[in-house]
Amino acid sequence: MPGYSPKLPLQIDDLDGIGLNKTFEEVVKQNLKMILLTNPGEKIMDPDFGVGLYRYLFEHNGPSTHNLIETRAAEQIAYYYPYVEIKSFNIQPHRDQIDKAHSLAIEIRYVITSASLEDVLEIVLDIPEF
Repeated sequence: MPGYSPKLPLQIDDLDGIGLNKTFEEVVKQNLKMILLTNPGEKIMDPDFGVGLYRYLFEHNGPSTHNLIETRAAEQIAYYYPYVEIKSFNIQPHRDQIDKAHSLAIEIRYVITSASLEDVLEIVLDIPEF
């Protein structure tokens, strides 16, 4: 079955060779995840692209930082994906982490306006262990 784009991170798939996003909803969810996780300046030829969520892990984990994240994300999504309408944005320390100062749980409820489809993107960020 044909797909719209490769799933990231790339993975082997017995049917298609590499894993593919086979629905428009999967593509939009992956695009939103990429814009949130990409650091500004990281995308070639577009230094403004990205929110860079990981850089906020060492900021004060409170309402002021959460507002900065939400504002930056809303601006980026409105600019790069105008067909996505944010319904709600919820940020809080991740409840399963002992050190809640360096973890975030983000939930974005959105609508793909061109298709009238609602979906939720959930991202949990924590400091990677070495």
